[in-house]
Amino acid sequence: MIVLNTHIWVWWVHGASALSAATRTRLDSSAQTGLAVSAISCWAARVGQFCRWAAWGTAPRLDNV
Repeated sequence: MIVLNTHIWVWWVHGASALSAATRTRLDSSAQTGLAVSAISCWAARVGQFCRWAAWGTAPRLDNV
């Protein structure tokens, strides 16, 4: 089991170039056998989204929350 920190999880899900090809390959192959994120990573990702909305001056769409 690999537990991903918030940045690695978000980068992997969004295909960010911040991850090396070797890291992406390892995560992709481990996805079938066990990857995890902590509850706090889910919270942090959500808080980050609200902070971006505040910075951009846009209100969140409640149907997407």
